[in-house]
Amino acid sequence: MKASGYAAMERGAALQPFDFELGDPGPYEVVIKITHCGLCHSDLHFIDSDLGYVSAFPLVPGHEIVGTVERIGDQMTEIKVGDRVGVGYQCKACLDCEWCRRSMENFCKKRQATVSGRPGGFASHIRVDGRFAYPIPKALASEHAAPLLCAGHTVYSALRRHGAGPDVRVGIVGFGGLGHIGVLLAKAMGCEVTVISSNVEKKADAEKMGANRFLSEKNEEQIARWKESLDLIVDTAPGGPSPEKLFDLLRPNGRLVFVSRGASEIRISSTRIMASQMQIAGSITGGRVAMAEMLNFAAWNGIKPWVEVMPMARVNEAIARLRAGKARYRIVLTN
Repeated sequence: MKASGYAAMERGAALQPFDFELGDPGPYEVVIKITHCGLCHSDLHFIDSDLGYVSAFPLVPGHEIVGTVERIGDQMTEIKVGDRVGVGYQCKACLDCEWCRRSMENFCKKRQATVSGRPGGFASHIRVDGRFAYPIPKALASEHAAPLLCAGHTVYSALRRHGAGPDVRVGIVGFGGLGHIGVLLAKAMGCEVTVISSNVEKKADAEKMGANRFLSEKNEEQIARWKESLDLIVDTAPGGPSPEKLFDLLRPNGRLVFVSRGASEIRISSTRIMASQMQIAGSITGGRVAMAEMLNFAAWNGIKPWVEVMPMARVNEAIARLRAGKARYRIVLTN
């Protein structure tokens, strides 16, 4: 079966039309006709093959995929032809190791990223393991579901794993693709939410999404005023405030969690960590159970990421907007 998409032919190159052979679905695989695909900052790293992302070219990016199942393998029973499903950053694991048995497939030694070894979501179709294709709840529009499949999965996993809930004081560092979804999810969890951002022009948007306050990371006096005010900080912004400055905002038993690559070095004494019983942690996307839970949570709570919808044919324009920091707040490409 032939499929078409947009591929970078070499590192850092603009995407161009690209035809490829899709192949027949294996026993547990499905073929999905793609209707929507979110543009994630990780796609830029795949295109640029940097920050630890090692890409093979030609590369068809895209891993926030929503579409309709067109074909299924003979062993696939969980989903059927005609179902609307989503595929995120990970599309395969062994499903038999210690991590897979604990619903932590994201740590499986045989895990595969959706754009590694196969064309990704900037295409007409994709063929993947159907056990990593998730039914999209009817209450979620496809353009809202797409960003949740990576950005939403990432911040939801961090919030849930580190105790977000009613009356927990949460700080979201960065107010972009991940950060704005973090605000929406944290508010739905009942948290008091503080946004910490370098761009004060986003204050009104943050408040519309439910943020209780907005701190400018460049305003030292403002940051000092809210010292020891937060229980949990989720840092979505590489190159944002120093970990030391963020640590000042934590209350005793507080947690500082990084979900983005490129954060600065951490230089905090063990004595300081011990004295306040604070924790520093990292978090990535969760496993399959967390993904399904997140999608249902978003549907139940009416989570709607703020998106710009653009046709797939304008993918290079979309990439340029993201590189320039102009996306408000997630771009979704459509076929």
